[in-house]
Amino acid sequence: LFTAPTVRLILRVIARRILAIKHTEQRSTSEKIYGGSEIQPSQMMIKAVRDALSKLNDEEREIIDRLYFNDETIRSVAETKKISHPALIKRRNKILDKLRELLKDFR
Repeated sequence: LFTAPTVRLILRVIARRILAIKHTEQRSTSEKIYGGSEIQPSQMMIKAVRDALSKLNDEEREIIDRLYFNDETIRSVAETKKISHPALIKRRNKILDKLRELLKDFR
């Protein structure tokens, strides 16, 4: 089972790897950055996280995108959504719990 901090870490790593892979594909193949043995597990993890993210509703996906892929602060997201900082933290934690549940079978 993944804990909430682990899910947050996975999302950050995946976001960075997705960006790195996109960047690498523009330059040439991803094997220049990652060894062949790391590409397959990374791609499997990326696929699992993408599948899990696709199961979130639009609001949940927007919150995760803004917090983990766009590196926005909780406070700035809360202000634009016109909710309190603690309310956004509760929503984020519920979303991360949902993602953890969706990713529980991924090893």
